[in-house]
Parts: sequence; C-alpha cells; structure tokens
Amino acid sequence: MCAATQARVPKDFLGDYGLVEHPQSGSPWMMPVRLLGDEIRSMALGPERRAHESEEGEKSQEQEEAGPSEELQDSTEPPRRKSRPQRLPVIRIANNPALLSRIAKGANTHATRSLLPYRWKYPNGFLTKKENDSVIWREDLPEFVLTHMRKNVVRGLKVSCIVGKDHRWSVLEIDPKSTLIDNLENGLKSLGNLKNIKCGAVLLLKPQPEGSTLDGSPSIPELVKLPLQGTQIPIFYLPRLLSEENLQELRDHHEFFTKDAVLFRPSGDKTIYTMQGLWRLHSYVTIGTS
Repeated sequence: MCAATQARVPKDFLGDYGLVEHPQSGSPWMMPVRLLGDEIRSMALGPERRAHESEEGEKSQEQEEAGPSEELQDSTEPPRRKSRPQRLPVIRIANNPALLSRIAKGANTHATRSLLPYRWKYPNGFLTKKENDSVIWREDLPEFVLTHMRKNVVRGLKVSCIVGKDHRWSVLEIDPKSTLIDNLENGLKSLGNLKNIKCGAVLLLKPQPEGSTLDGSPSIPELVKLPLQGTQIPIFYLPRLLSEENLQELRDHHEFFTKDAVLFRPSGDKTIYTMQGLWRLHSYVTIGTS
C-alpha cells in the first residue's frame, strides 16, 4: 500500500523509502533506499545503524581486553567483519512522478511529516525528538528516482549480456520500407518456438518516428503479437526510457545494443529482475508523460 495515497499498488510499482543521514547537515534524509542498494546502508538511521554501531563497539571493547588473537597474529589476510543482517525500516510510496513532486515541494508541511509511521516517531520509535521534526526530502526527487531507475536497468541489461549467455538475445532487423509492427512480427515469426519467448520483450534501440496514426493509436505500440504462439509481448522503446548517455553505455558494452531491435528472453533470477526493472521504468516514464 502507498503510504501517501493509501492506494493498493503492486509491490514492484512501489518505491521503498528509508531515512539516512544527510552528508552535510546530518539531518534525517528520506531517500529511495531500494534503488540505491548497499551504498546507502552506511548512512542508514534506525535499528540497522544502531545495531551495527553497538556491535562494532562491543567488538572493539572485547579486542582491547583480550588483545590480538593468535589467529590474527599468524594470518596474512585482513580480518573480515561478520555483519548481523538487519532490515532497514522503510515506507512504500507509488512510483509516480507527480506524486513525488508534490511530496518534495511540500516537504516541510505537516501532511508530509505524517507519512512517517508511528513506530518510527519519538518517543516510541528510533527517531529522537529533534530528528522527528527535521526530516528532509530531496527537492529533485522525481528526477533523482528516474536517474537511478535508469542506472539499475542499464546495469541489469549489461549483466544479462555476460559471456556465454548471449542465447538470451535475438537480433530483429527493421526494414524502413515496411511498418514497424510488420517488421517485428515477421522477425519474431522467423525465430520459431524459442524457449521462454512468451516471457520475453522486444527492445527498440534506435529512434523511431513518434506520434499518432490516423486512427489515434500510437505509432510505437506497447505490445507486439507472437505470430506462432498467438500471444503478445511488450515493446520497450529505449530511446524514450533511457538517456542518450545510458544508450551509449549499452552500445559500448555489447554489439547487440547497436542493432535496430532485439528480443530479450529472461532465464534466471538476474534477468527476471532486469525485466521487472524495465516494466517499472516504463510505468514511471509513461505516467510522467501522460
């Protein structure tokens, strides 16, 4: 459920937001922690950080009292800290640019502060009274979320092109003399019954004419039919979803991304996560331009 609107939204279309320490002011800073991954955990506020600090303090005290162990004295490798797994407290907010913009612009209002769960707040939660009254949000939150969504998709696509796994990709040629849909359907038909093709997606990699046709339908549709299987798969138009810098990074990484279009078939957790990331990015950009 979205904490801001109370709307029930699928989990994959919600952003996880947690409190971290602002690098300049030290104030509690609400950030999209799932998008940022492990790099944000060292800045975390709440039970995770305090458990980490407590563990480090206890460990230092024990080492001072006991002195260096024989194992450490004889070892040529640096010791590795065993971290205690903790979950960063989060609230979930719909990935909607307009909603995030309203939240960021109204960051100092009572309505925005009320997004904080009761279990976080002073005196019962992990926030002090001062922290409770000084939570801040990024002013550029919608753009920041978009940038990191794009980075995650690019990272996932690059990982999906690791050596020996190129069977997940099939090149689809685009003939400018034919319509886009005819090109794609003919190309998909020529591939036959590939494994996981019904779970795949077409990635359009080069700019195509945009706008509407005479009947009002978009010139770049969101779905294309698999002629042999009788079902449809999504079309992700990457020049719209990604920045030019993102696209160039993909082109530099693998020759597949220099083609007109490719069929991407996920097979395994990492590639499934990449497909989910494409759906999230597509939803975010589509909502933002509608």
